[in-house]
Amino acid sequence: MVRNQIFAEIAQAADIALPAYENAFNTLTQSNINPKEIKLITTISRGSSSCATEFLSQVLTNNPTRTRALDPALFYDDEKPSFNQDEIVIALSQSGETGEVVNALKFASKFTSNTIAIHNSKNSSLSTAAFWDIFLNAGVEKSVPATKSVIAQLAAILAIHNWFTGTSNKEQITVFTQNLTNALAEADKIQLDPYKVHAVLATKSAIPIAKEVALKMTELWGTPIWGGNALEFLHGPIAITRETNNLIFLGDLTQPSLQPLKEKIDLRNLELLQAPYKTNKISDLLLSLAFWQQVAANSAINIGVDPANPFGLSKVTQT
Repeated sequence: MVRNQIFAEIAQAADIALPAYENAFNTLTQSNINPKEIKLITTISRGSSSCATEFLSQVLTNNPTRTRALDPALFYDDEKPSFNQDEIVIALSQSGETGEVVNALKFASKFTSNTIAIHNSKNSSLSTAAFWDIFLNAGVEKSVPATKSVIAQLAAILAIHNWFTGTSNKEQITVFTQNLTNALAEADKIQLDPYKVHAVLATKSAIPIAKEVALKMTELWGTPIWGGNALEFLHGPIAITRETNNLIFLGDLTQPSLQPLKEKIDLRNLELLQAPYKTNKISDLLLSLAFWQQVAANSAINIGVDPANPFGLSKVTQT
């Protein structure tokens, strides 16, 4: 099986990350929303888009403004969530046509004008449900597993963080775009046995990235991969990890809090894998995500799976 569309789409992230950031930042700057008056940030999403919404919560950890992530299913209950004018509601959907996300944003827009749609499809249902529209313009993503659109969403989320906090670290997106080609070349040197990878681990702001990497591997390989907080993994899932399993870690492994995990990994003779990007800087997290997307796609080919169209998956729309 030859390399196909998904590899081109991963590489295209270098061209779309910065425009996605700038479009999001400019849209919010030109809006009539005053970030100083916002007391709550609410996010609504599904699937890979949840990576971006959780990422926002993680990078705003030290900010006094509260964040909450609402499950779109809540909006089908008799008792629906409440909204106020002093909150922002951000809904994400790559296609812009995820029905339950659109339904939730329509409901929220009845109570606050601070609703924002982030999507990759012009004139989508999600965009018409929001007062403010952030179009990612990541281009058509024909492969079923989302790759470049996830990175575009993360770039937009970083722009929201910077607008909200009055900071500017757009250079982290620039570093990502400048180093993506080298990152993918390094990823091409890695050959994984999908049946040996057990978990993708991280801490702090890298946790949602780890979950997304695990989701992508699960989608491409058809094998369940655990993804999330490394310290939670230590208190449970590691018990069913065998000596033949591989673990992947994202971010800074030198943190003192991770010493018990490293000791347990050594004790069980587990192989711990890392991308060359080992800090929790935004640029390193995005490069790690693209790196493991590429590794996952290559490894899928090795087991006879078409990474652009893995068995059992389908897209809502062709965007």
